[in-house]
Amino acid sequence: MKNNQRVSRMTPEKDDPWIPVGVMGEHTFCKRAGIIEYESNKDDTGEEGIPVKRKFFNILYSINAIKNKMKKSFIQIIIYLCFIAVAVSLYMLHNNILILICLVATACYFLFRNIGQFCYLSYLYIQTLIAASKEPDINKKEPQDINWWSLIHCGFQIAASNEGIKDEKWKVIGRPFRILERGNLRIPVMKKLGQAKLYRQHFSKIAAYCHLLEIAEPGVSSPYGIVLFSNGYSGKSIPNYPGSSKSFHDDLISARKTFRNIKNIKINPPNRKLCYKCHHGRPTSNNWGVTWHSTCGDRFNWIPPHERAREKDLI
Repeated sequence: MKNNQRVSRMTPEKDDPWIPVGVMGEHTFCKRAGIIEYESNKDDTGEEGIPVKRKFFNILYSINAIKNKMKKSFIQIIIYLCFIAVAVSLYMLHNNILILICLVATACYFLFRNIGQFCYLSYLYIQTLIAASKEPDINKKEPQDINWWSLIHCGFQIAASNEGIKDEKWKVIGRPFRILERGNLRIPVMKKLGQAKLYRQHFSKIAAYCHLLEIAEPGVSSPYGIVLFSNGYSGKSIPNYPGSSKSFHDDLISARKTFRNIKNIKINPPNRKLCYKCHHGRPTSNNWGVTWHSTCGDRFNWIPPHERAREKDLI
């Protein structure tokens, strides 16, 4: 008797590789970007793009973390004020202006830095207090504006996924930047740097994270996901509806086809508009501009039409 059972199109072939959600998203944006991310073997972190390094003022996502940082900063301010008082006392005892200048200048540098940090943290804490509780309407099928602190005031608890969440059946793995939990709700959160705009890959990635969370904990629901913009607290909610799920399915299948034959596949240059601000195509130089390199240029032996390549007359 023949087995006429239909195989789902989502079932991978035996030798198909595991696809991280972040790699799938890059592949949806540009196949060349997807190949670069795939070959880098980086773990998915739920963060898109190159994080902006902040020397003093980090983005904090927990009210308790802000309060603890404020307390630490305030204590340091008191310590440096006491240090200045000791320096003045030493000057009065020894009448050495050089010692006074050196000690006070050093203490003032750290003092003003901590005062700036304390003011910044105080501003953040005020923002958490004045934010009104508000969460997306799960009946709407379009993205909605959100505020991080408004979600936190709705009773969500913040969880961090330390390891990738796997779907063994589909061979897809992903780790959201954060997970919001309340009752049987699991809301994945990802970060997007750059312009506050949503594209197809963001709908696919949110649908993928929602799928993984529901697979990992049977009985939980992920009706939408959150995209936070540009190292801040504003963003958009993306509903987990059939349209997004179809984009996820199509994009996962497309990524499989590319990585299945990655050694032999030839990828034509993408639309030039995609390259203009892509971090993979941004040229850098380690020898004062004698030679220039970019990850995409080195990998595919070309000069991506990045905005900086034009500024440096490389194309």
